[in-house]
Amino acid sequence: MPDKDEIDLIINLDHLPFPERYIYSSSSSVLNEKQKSRTKRKKKQKKTREIKDDICGHIRQKCNGKAEEYWRSIGLDPLPSGSVTVLNSSGYEMTVRADTNGNGNADIVLFSLTERDQSKSVTLDSIAKIEVTCEGDSSQICHGMYSLLIAYPKDICK
Repeated sequence: MPDKDEIDLIINLDHLPFPERYIYSSSSSVLNEKQKSRTKRKKKQKKTREIKDDICGHIRQKCNGKAEEYWRSIGLDPLPSGSVTVLNSSGYEMTVRADTNGNGNADIVLFSLTERDQSKSVTLDSIAKIEVTCEGDSSQICHGMYSLLIAYPKDICK
């Protein structure tokens, strides 16, 4: 509702079958209260569209049990959802972990791959980081591939 100083005249049309209250302002514009509230709501709503990214890469790391980060989200709020697929091309055990709450710790074990040419996938409702550890002879190299299909909302500027 405008300030009292801005209102020149308020006319109450309660006697009509569809009463609406009209506000006449000194700027000569006329809006009924329902129109004003609709206008305010439209301004507050942000338009978004879903962005989908297909990300893939090679895994190559020592089999020393140390975690290597292969992907992470920076500055996305809310966190993206997505599917993670990993292929173990070596014969060493790979463990895939994820950070699903954005705290920086990949503390959720998604799956382990123990066989050569084995692959597994999982779909998550939120994902912030993916890392892989490889167990085996520390002088050996663990290798494979990873693929992520992530989706997240993005504001559309107009």
